[in-house]
Amino acid sequence: MSEFQVSCSLEAETKSDERALEELGVSQALLDRVAAHVCNGVSNNLYRADARFEISVACISDARMQELNKKYRAKDATTDVLSFGFFSDMEDARVQTGELLISMSQVRAQAVEYGHSVRFEWLFLFVHGILHLLGFTDDTDVTREQMEQL
Repeated sequence: MSEFQVSCSLEAETKSDERALEELGVSQALLDRVAAHVCNGVSNNLYRADARFEISVACISDARMQELNKKYRAKDATTDVLSFGFFSDMEDARVQTGELLISMSQVRAQAVEYGHSVRFEWLFLFVHGILHLLGFTDDTDVTREQMEQL
């Protein structure tokens, strides 16, 4: 069985978040490995066997996250991660592009709340976002538990 090809790009909205990512050891190479593992581990029949996933990841402020959450989800509050689902590239149907937005403020707060490291929380939200890109939802207790089982 062939594996999906996955590549990620990573950017931070502020120099502070950029330094935080460096300190956490969050690199493009790490994201590529984690994303490939997730995409190949929970692959479904929605994607061609020769699909290539391209994921853009950005760390943004709570203010920007709240603005986007309000615009796209009609929720006037910040959130930890937003995902904008995989779309086929018009030039190459094998290429699926998606975008993840992660709030560093929420990452830090939730790491304290849940009692684990900031790095763990960041990577947890990254994986959580990829699962959303792959079509998983967490809008009910049942679907949330299914996602957490993965």
